[in-house]
Parts: sequence; structure tokens; C-alpha cells
Amino acid sequence: MTSTPQIPFTLSGSPYRDHFEMTGAPLEPAALFDVLDLTQPGLETVGAAVKAGERAQAAQALLEYFRTRRSVAWPAWVGRAGLAATNEDFVAADNALRHIFRPYSAFPATDYGPEIDWDWDPHGDIEWPAHMHRMASWDLSAARCYLQTGDERYAVLWVDLTRDWIRKNPLTPERCYFPKSWDAIQVGIRATRWSALLPYFLPSPACDAPFLVALLTSIYNHARKSWLSPYPNQTDNFLVIEAAGLADIALSFPEFLDAAQWRSAAFAQLDTAMRTQVLPDGMHGELSPGYHLYCASLFLNVADHATRNGYAAPFVAGVERMAEVVMGIATPQRRLPVVGDGYPSDTRAFLRDAAQSFHRADFLAAATDGAQGQWPARCNLAFAHSGFYAFRSDWSADAVWMCLHCGPASVQPSAFHSQFDNGTFELMAGGRYLMRDPGVYCYAKGDPRREAFRRTATHQTLTLNSANSRRAGRLLHWAEDDGGGNAVAIVQNDAYPGLIHRRAAFFIQRRYVVLIDDALVDDNTANDTPAQGDIDLHFQFAPGPVVIDPSARIARTAYADGVNLLVWIDPRAPATMEIEEAWFSPEHNQKEPMPAFRLRHANTRPPARFVTALIPWQADAPPHVTAEAIGADAQTLRVRLTVDAAIYEVGPVNVND
Repeated sequence: MTSTPQIPFTLSGSPYRDHFEMTGAPLEPAALFDVLDLTQPGLETVGAAVKAGERAQAAQALLEYFRTRRSVAWPAWVGRAGLAATNEDFVAADNALRHIFRPYSAFPATDYGPEIDWDWDPHGDIEWPAHMHRMASWDLSAARCYLQTGDERYAVLWVDLTRDWIRKNPLTPERCYFPKSWDAIQVGIRATRWSALLPYFLPSPACDAPFLVALLTSIYNHARKSWLSPYPNQTDNFLVIEAAGLADIALSFPEFLDAAQWRSAAFAQLDTAMRTQVLPDGMHGELSPGYHLYCASLFLNVADHATRNGYAAPFVAGVERMAEVVMGIATPQRRLPVVGDGYPSDTRAFLRDAAQSFHRADFLAAATDGAQGQWPARCNLAFAHSGFYAFRSDWSADAVWMCLHCGPASVQPSAFHSQFDNGTFELMAGGRYLMRDPGVYCYAKGDPRREAFRRTATHQTLTLNSANSRRAGRLLHWAEDDGGGNAVAIVQNDAYPGLIHRRAAFFIQRRYVVLIDDALVDDNTANDTPAQGDIDLHFQFAPGPVVIDPSARIARTAYADGVNLLVWIDPRAPATMEIEEAWFSPEHNQKEPMPAFRLRHANTRPPARFVTALIPWQADAPPHVTAEAIGADAQTLRVRLTVDAAIYEVGPVNVND
């Protein structure tokens, strides 16, 4: 006895466009065998049982097939992420056993009671239910705890919650809109996680034949939905996430009749994303290092998964460029700078994977803090297309490090994950953050609390009347090493109508930084829109002890030991110094005071100049410092820095080289 094959559902349009429609119904478990290629080697017993009408026997045979299958490589990222359970894993898994979840770190763990409502938004933030549908806050923890203890409770946890999600979240058009359960990003993340985690639970009695059939049915619906209605915005990370999930399904389950078409479509989408979202210097076009790392990891994992199954990913060369950015701008602790919507993500696991994939000794050195591999000869790196410039004294964990950002507008149409921050920077020395960007605080679009962290005046850059500046930055000059141990970056942002902000950063003797900030007349608009008002230059220390005395023009950190930082301010400059209120966000929905001040040319018109120096020191008292810009030629810059008895001169530098 055989059944009539079910006609799979079709989709037209997109939930991200005006028209979106679904015809037919999603695949049901009873029709799973209709979408499998039962002629593939190893599936003979399954095919015979289906032909005989013995669906239960076929399901059991399918389970045994997957338990013993060795011809297909599963995604490897779970093992690379580490399978040793931590205390945090046991807390997450044990809480999930009691239906207590914390999918989004901005809020405390919440008890869902005996019946889980996966759509529940207990905290009034759409990120919570969106993350709940991704299952990522507990599923890997359950796998780690199961592997470490052999305790069947953890396998039952994954199976039961996954089954519960499938039962309560059928594919419907209404559920395809963000942040619902079948939105593109939720589908992509689940597809990747289910494909990678299933093999760890397959040996468990909890993973029985009926569950496997239900899971594979849902996985089919995930793949078909992504294939028929792919995320339409070519410059959005949603496209990368969804396409990576589709690729993982196609590579993990070649038994599906449509797997080859899914694989081809996913590779094409990822190749398109690499060309449209990633700039020529390797930085993801959203200009947020944290999202850059996430997208780079997705590309790398799919490329690795493809290689281990005998396929060549067409976008793999771009992944190596993305890894070069990760290594190049990372802090001495191998975290990424907090620019845009990001937190200081740890880069080491990704760089270790990249080192293996691309046979790069420099990636391996960064991944192991120098224990393996070989450090690059170059310390100062420019990524000019995206506007990220990194200075460092060396590659050690105690290095002096500064990352400056001044680039173009984000390639994402909404520019959601970038901020109005051109000219900003972060600085470390002696293993300590000394100057910081503010962070993100929350993702609620249009929320005043979010905008307070995004605006230009909260970054270490120049403002006119505290307004947001434009994202129109470019590189004017870059010298990786002038032959005397100095590096120079000169960037320009067409910040406001009638006003250009030009920032020159001189990294002197791989230790000190002199900044020359010029507010210049924009000749293209000055006649129509003269810029006038308060021209401010903003500085923010990392949270910690400081001394800020506007009357004495003193600004420095005040740690009892280790490295401190002096921000030298020209005592002769016609600018006032004022303390500002500023905040740093270490986690979503968390903030702490950040010491800050501004230098102000009040009620003026450009040109206006600020000369400042950033001097790390380690002694009982700060050094005696002077700095000056030498010469009157606006197109040629030269600086002289004195630190105690030592005198340094750098330049002349032609601004437009």
C-alpha cells in the first residue's frame, strides 16, 4: 500500500514586501517519505517498508540509518565551540528542564510554567520572543550536559522542547513576519542548530522514530520556505543567516529530493551576500565589528561544512579577507572594538577555525595569544573601504592599541547596526581599556534610550551644536610606518552642511598618540549654508577612577597601579573644557557612568582646531607633556611632542597623499 504524494506548499512574494501568499499546506509527517530519495544507498530497507505500506517500520529503519550513517559530514561548529559543559551550561539546561528560560540577556530568566507559550513577550521587547524561537539559550547547553554526564534528562529535554515547538508553531503566513517563529532569521538559526545538534542526540532512546519523522518534516518545511521565499534585501545580515541555515540542511540531509537545488540556491545567495554586503577590504558593510564576526563565522562554517562533504563554496576567498579584518582590528585581548551595535566579542575561536581552513600562521597566533603560529610582521593595519584603522605597539596582550573608525554609510539600507560615530576610537594599554565607545544599550528601533547611545555626541569625535554628523568618511593619508617607528592616519568626514571634520592621528614611537582635529569650511556648501555654533570635541574614559579638572585643564585616569592615561589639552587653545554626562553599556539594558568631557569652541564658525595628546604612562605621577602642530600650511601637517625630556617630531605629512 502506497499513499498519493502530497503536493508541497508554494509561496509567492515575501513577508518583507507588500505581497506574500502561501498556497497549500506545509508537509505533514505522514508524507515525509514522499520527499525523500529512497533510492540512495543505505535507504533500501526504508524504501521497502514504505513500498509495503509499513510506515512505522520505515520510520524505525530511517532512525537506524541516521544513527549509523557515515557518508555525510554533519556541521562541525558544535565540536569546535567546545563540548565540555560549564556551570553556566548546567544552569541553563537545568532551568530549561523547569521551563525557565533566558533567551535574551537583557532581562532575567523567566518561568514559562507547565505549558510553554513560545510567542510570549514577558518583558515588552520583541527581541525576547525572537530569541526564544531560536532555542540557542539552552540547546547547546543541553547537548554539552548530556555528553558530559550521560544523563538522559538532557536528551529528553532537547527532544521534548523541540517536539513542543514543532507542535505549537506550524508554518503559516502569519508566522513568517518578524519576530514570529517562521521569520527568516529564526528559520535560519534553527536550521543551523538543528542540523548540528541532532547527531549528538541520535543515540538516545528519547530520540525515537516518531520524533525523527516530526523533526525531519519540520526541517523540510524550513528548507522549502527559505528556498521559495528567500530574504529579499541583499545587503542585510538576515540573508546570510537564512542562507546559511538552508545550506546546512542541504548538506546535512542530502536524502531530501530537493537537497541539490537547496544547496545550489544557498551557495548562490551566500556568494551574492559576499559580493553585496562585504566591502573590498573584507569588512561587513553594516560597519559593526560584532555583526561582522557573526557573519564571518556563518560564512566560514558553511564553507567548512561544504568542503567536508566534497563541495567547493564559491565565496570562500571572501571569508579569508573577513578573517583578516577580525585579526587586524581586535584588541590585545583578542576582543573586537565596541563600534556600532556590538559588544567586545571574543575572536579566538573564529580565528582558530580560520587558521585551520586557510593555513594561516598569523590567525593561529592571534587565536592562541602567540602560543602557536607566528605573529604578523605588520602591527598597524588600514581597512580604508570601511574606515577602520588599527594602531598597536606589538601583538602582545599588554600592547598599546587604538582602533579609529571613520568610514562611509552602512551598506544596509536602514543602517540599523551602525552609529553616527565617524572619527571615534577606542584605546587600550597594559591590558586595560582606557578610552571606550558607549556601546548599544538596546535594539528597540526609535527608542530614545537607544538613540542616546547612537548619537554623535556620545562618541569620541567632533560635533556641531551636538547634532548627529553624517556618515561620509574617507581616508586622506595612511602611513603604516614612516621609517622612524611612527604611523599616521588622516581621515575626513563631511560631517555637516558647511563643515568638514578632519582628524589626523599620529601614533608616535608605537606608544603615544597626537590628535589634530580640524573643523574646516566645506567649500561645496559654505556659501549656501554657513556652519556656525558650538564646535565640540568629545572624549570618554573607560569606567573607572579619573581626575577631570576643567579649571586646570587636566584629564587623566587614576588607577592605583598599572597603566594610566593622560589626555593632554593645549593650555593655550581658545577652547573651554567642560565635564559631560556619559554612559557605557556593558550588556543590553545595562549602563554605568563613563567619565567624559568636551572641548568647546563656542558660537563660532570653521575653521577651528583642537590639538590633544593621549599619553599612556606607568609611574607615580603623570609625565610632563606638550604637543603642537608646526607650520601654517593647511595641506601639510607636522607635530612635535614632548614627554618629560624626550622630544619627538613627525612629519611633514601631506594631507592628500
